[in-house]
Amino acid sequence: CPTVKVSGSGARVQVFDKIDRSRSDLTAERNEYHFRTPYFSDALLPLLKDQRDGPMLHLMLNIVAVVVPGSLLVYGVNYWQLSGLVRHMTGVAYVLSVFILFLERFLLMMHFSSHRSLFRNEWLNGLLVWCFAPFFGVPCGLYKNHHVIMHHAENNHDLDISSTEQYQRDSCRDFARYWFHFILLIWVELPLYCVKSRRWKMGFDLALGMDSSPDIPRFLS
Repeated sequence: CPTVKVSGSGARVQVFDKIDRSRSDLTAERNEYHFRTPYFSDALLPLLKDQRDGPMLHLMLNIVAVVVPGSLLVYGVNYWQLSGLVRHMTGVAYVLSVFILFLERFLLMMHFSSHRSLFRNEWLNGLLVWCFAPFFGVPCGLYKNHHVIMHHAENNHDLDISSTEQYQRDSCRDFARYWFHFILLIWVELPLYCVKSRRWKMGFDLALGMDSSPDIPRFLS
């Protein structure tokens, strides 16, 4: 591979003129999911826009297979009023299982599907951000509206409430400022963005999602 000399530093930087396809994501094995559910996977694959997205469908089914019985078990041990130790251990085991097995994989899948929809049917495309997301601490319907419609449309400029332009990216202090700003003010700034940009449909979705997200666990309890 050719190299380019950096002026004044004496260092040499390697520049790749060809992609090493043997180590590229273009040929890497898809490993988003843990196991394949034979009947359901085969039955639901035709609903996908692109059959290459099958691994993400398998991951969705993996999540259902673990989260549904797991959450029912958590509510069950509380409903049966078992000992505090049993209830706490059940809750900890559920949270650790879901987060270790699925959190990173789910967030990556939700990000990908927000940019490029998975299913032919739009109602099915809403499953991840409206039904799956709350089990991973993401409010209903918020992710796509915030990340794709707001962040990418405004492109880190004035109306982008998640802009990093005013922060020093290699500063731990600025990272903390950004993180706390995001966590505390998104609930106010995102609706205000909808008003400023006249995105009324997005505003309606946000209001519905922000209102329903805390109501779901309240209803289940």
